[in-house]
Amino acid sequence: MCLVALSFCTFLAVNLGSGAGTMSETGNLKRLNNAADVQIALLKEHRGLVQTSIEQLKPRFIESEAYQKRITDLMRDLKALADSGDRDAKMMLYGVCDMRVNRE
Repeated sequence: MCLVALSFCTFLAVNLGSGAGTMSETGNLKRLNNAADVQIALLKEHRGLVQTSIEQLKPRFIESEAYQKRITDLMRDLKALADSGDRDAKMMLYGVCDMRVNRE
């Protein structure tokens, strides 16, 4: 009889404990779901801010690309002059202390 009572108590403890666990797990899932909803809302808001920033910076990107092209063209012209034998172009391109310029 004691064994049956002990088995019944163990059965109740396991079932009630798992029921309580299920309720706390449900609460945890609800909190996680709410947190995910907040994160989604923040991501949508920040996406708008990023798009606004990109639009504001677009003219600077275009200007930067133009400067980069001008500098690249200048360096190509300087290299062409240096390759054709212009000593000043070589000194500007390779530097005054570079042995390649000073030996020639």
